[in-house]
Amino acid sequence: MTPGSPRRDIVTLEILRSSLVTLTEEMGLAMGRAAHSPIFNEGRDYSCAVFDGKGEMIAQAAFDPLHLGAMPFAVEYALALKGGELEPGDVLLANDPYNGGSHLPDFTMMMPVFVDGEIVAICANRAHQVDVGGTVPGSFYGEATEICQEGLRLPPVHFHREGELVDDTWQILLSNVRDRESSRGDLHAMFGSLSIGARRVEDLVAAHGKEVFVESLEEIKDYSERRMRAEIEEIPDGSYQFVNWLENDGHTADPLAIAVTVTIDGSEAIVDFTGSSPQARGPVNAPYAVTASNVYCPFLEVVSPDIPTNHGCYRPITVIAPPGTVVNPLEPAPVVGGNVETSARINEAVLGALTQVMPERTIAASHGTYLNMTGGGTDPRTGTEAVFYIYSAGGWGGRADRDGNSAVMGTWSNDRQSSIEANEQAYPMLFRRFSLTERSAGAGRHRGGFGTTMVIEVTTDRMTVSLLSERCQSSPFGLFGGEPPEPRGNGLWNQVTFELADGRRGTAEEIFGKSSSSKWGAVVLGQGDVIEYMTVGGAGYGPPADRDPAASASDRTAGYLGAEER
Repeated sequence: MTPGSPRRDIVTLEILRSSLVTLTEEMGLAMGRAAHSPIFNEGRDYSCAVFDGKGEMIAQAAFDPLHLGAMPFAVEYALALKGGELEPGDVLLANDPYNGGSHLPDFTMMMPVFVDGEIVAICANRAHQVDVGGTVPGSFYGEATEICQEGLRLPPVHFHREGELVDDTWQILLSNVRDRESSRGDLHAMFGSLSIGARRVEDLVAAHGKEVFVESLEEIKDYSERRMRAEIEEIPDGSYQFVNWLENDGHTADPLAIAVTVTIDGSEAIVDFTGSSPQARGPVNAPYAVTASNVYCPFLEVVSPDIPTNHGCYRPITVIAPPGTVVNPLEPAPVVGGNVETSARINEAVLGALTQVMPERTIAASHGTYLNMTGGGTDPRTGTEAVFYIYSAGGWGGRADRDGNSAVMGTWSNDRQSSIEANEQAYPMLFRRFSLTERSAGAGRHRGGFGTTMVIEVTTDRMTVSLLSERCQSSPFGLFGGEPPEPRGNGLWNQVTFELADGRRGTAEEIFGKSSSSKWGAVVLGQGDVIEYMTVGGAGYGPPADRDPAASASDRTAGYLGAEER
């Protein structure tokens, strides 16, 4: 049912809405500055949002879409489980992927805000912990076959109770991670950001009154719903299908289908993943919250960008993901890669379906991976265990009116590339090179953006490294005659290869006998071993023959192409 006109004046509504968005931005800035790990303070792998007393999202800052579309499921579950026992000063913590989480490294922390004994809002954040235990340092085990191998799994538990830290919860957390200082600092940063958000909510209630505040939250959601329904009504009615592919699950060479049918019926959209592959043995399964988030995200990408993003935007969209499939697995399937790799394939599949009716608003496929590399070892400078998580920027696909961006995170993410300096300071590694990957963009009327290449030298006697990635053996797809990037000389696209101190060179398959070039775990490296860590660019949009000659000349002048093409 379409909501009616607002009861509050629009000035008050906009003041409250923008104030709530601003406080989520303040929460995020505070968390990043106080955090310990480069993944926090440099990569910004976190998100902040405000929910109403029912657990429906009201406001968010422009953080990670992977988190923001999924976080409401975690808040809703936590309220259903714990809502009746919450008191002022309580804080809940959870990471369970089967109950609203994304994958185990992403913790969701929630602080209810009470006024006159009633929960008027919930401040929440979701942030990536550099380690949550499990089989390998960094908790990205590319060979996992069950979720227990991926780390500590928390249902909603009290992190603070009536303003006091729950020591039992704290000790459980720190006893299950390898880098306790990073976890300690990052969790304190999460809590601090919630405290700021809660104070700002209390200030807004004091300024406007409890009744006005609570009623306005409903009207803010209703406004976004009306706007989203109007945008969906502009899409021609019909059913539009697309099939995207994961290249493998790390255990077999068989690709897995992400099949989607997007049905537009007036102001409603039904997104149905019936026909997708059964859940995988390996860690590429996407929990339902991740799948839903990566439906909401592409819809928000193709509609008017000024629609306030909140629960109202999601109301017109129904997501059907059959249980037991790679887009809605059953326990105890491993899921760590579902949030970072399968998410991209889901996002692209929905955009691929919408391309059929909205070609001017969609984009060719990007490099399509975080190229998640995790590991750990003793830092010889400190004598302590250092655990790292590195992901890499790549190229976006071309679009109807311009080339793809270079050296950016995927279109489904707002994370940032953590700096070389921060990583060298925190971890026993030396960066020999960080550059654009030459000849990595797909050709087209508008070419894709370019990927990046890092060359990293190990500076400790023993480092255990793992990889979970995609599009190593498969390429991004172009649109309307656009071409994919060309593979490198070894036949791979995105890739991690080694040059070992003993002279051996090659992939993890070639040197260490792993079954996949994109998903492996527990490779042991030593002093002087070198890792080449490379992403490709995005695919092209439109026929290459239609490219403006001046644009091609500019690419040559800028040195984006190989030496033989300059």
